[in-house]
Amino acid sequence: MQTIDGLLKMLVDIGTERQKPVITEAALAAYRTEAEEQNRKIEDVLVAHSVVTSEAVARARAEQFGVDFVDLDTLKIAPGVIATLSEKLAHRFQVVPIEKFDSIIRVAIADPSDLDVIDALQHVTNLQVEVLVASKASIETALRKYYPLSCDGGIEDVK
Repeated sequence: MQTIDGLLKMLVDIGTERQKPVITEAALAAYRTEAEEQNRKIEDVLVAHSVVTSEAVARARAEQFGVDFVDLDTLKIAPGVIATLSEKLAHRFQVVPIEKFDSIIRVAIADPSDLDVIDALQHVTNLQVEVLVASKASIETALRKYYPLSCDGGIEDVK
């Protein structure tokens, strides 16, 4: 498994010209400082500053962890699948169920390394959880579409 620096290398070129966004070492240091000061992930800071897209982060994370990427914007998820996970839990864990078969549920998640969420999902659903990676932006859009609880930023209401 690669470190966060491995993820950064997948997202941006530092001081070189290729197909990825180019940032200088100084800019990267400033973004790292901002991330530390705000207790945020470096990739979230890069997205906030439009250095990379949320989708680029998700695709790199999927590659990093050897799981599939899913574009939630192109999926139509069956109501029965959505019903396998309560609105409250979907919002709390920031996941979207996308398929269910036999004793397996496949969910879209932004961070496949979040074992606490995966374990909790297995516990509450009593199903084996398989993860696919989706961008944070597409997860938020899907949650608003399929579970309208957080339309007014109600995520905090669930905790």
